[in-house]
Amino acid sequence: TLFSDIPRITFNGKADEIEAIKQTFGDFLRKVISETSRGHEQDERFT
Repeated sequence: TLFSDIPRITFNGKADEIEAIKQTFGDFLRKVISETSRGHEQDERFT
């Protein structure tokens, strides 16, 4: 029973942190995608 309780306790305690991490990660992904697409445009201009 202790083993099955651990994931639930951890999830309940970290739910807000998980949401914050997902939000931060989403912002990071959008930033990377926009920067890489700009980089591809610059590469085409140089070639």
